[in-house]
Amino acid sequence: MTTLRDMRLECATATRVLAVAGLFDMHGHISIRQGDMMFICDRGASRLTVRPDLISSVRISDGKQLSEALPPSETALHLAAYRAKPEVGSVAHFHPMYATAFAVAGKPLEVASNAGAFFGGTIEMHASRFVIEKTWLYALEKARVAGALADLD
Repeated sequence: MTTLRDMRLECATATRVLAVAGLFDMHGHISIRQGDMMFICDRGASRLTVRPDLISSVRISDGKQLSEALPPSETALHLAAYRAKPEVGSVAHFHPMYATAFAVAGKPLEVASNAGAFFGGTIEMHASRFVIEKTWLYALEKARVAGALADLD
């Protein structure tokens, strides 16, 4: 049986591995799902040194925070993904430098390697890539994320 401590340890370990790999900066994060609970790094914790006690737990069905660790403001995006796709076990939100540069320039990423072939010829961007206000994270964006995920079926 997987315990809450196990899930926090798994999330902390995954966060540190991805940070060391350079896949996200201070504001990127990964969440892990177990049933109706999501585990995600505390909003103020270093991604390079995060410990299990700095992993926040949030109930997916109602968004209730279940731990002392504070979830990041992008938690709504993770919750929308989990609610739209019950089979999803993890959500990652990265800020990779080169992908961000393409997004700011309004250019889609063209797949140019065997590793990227899985994604097809072009990786498109979300239409509202320039909207960065906190309101983007709430009701309207949650509906857009859920709709975009539903379109993947």
